[in-house]
Amino acid sequence: MVFLLPLFAAFELSGFRAHFDPGFLQQTIRDHPASGLLPFVLGFALGNLVQIPGRVFLAAAVLTLGQLWGGMVTYIAACISCIVTF
Repeated sequence: MVFLLPLFAAFELSGFRAHFDPGFLQQTIRDHPASGLLPFVLGFALGNLVQIPGRVFLAAAVLTLGQLWGGMVTYIAACISCIVTF
């Protein structure tokens, strides 16, 4: 909670939260696949370090990209996160 509340407040106050809907994220990832997925992978690795459950990231990826692509992206992010944390 110590990590998530300030992060949520920063997103709310900066106006970024208005852009975080599935349609906007899908379009961003379609337009820029590498740079669109990089924040997700980095966020997954950071979240792993601060003990945020991977299910949160899986749910976000499935909501944004669908079951197949969201699952694949989460699996790749989880592998990279394991490499980073070890």
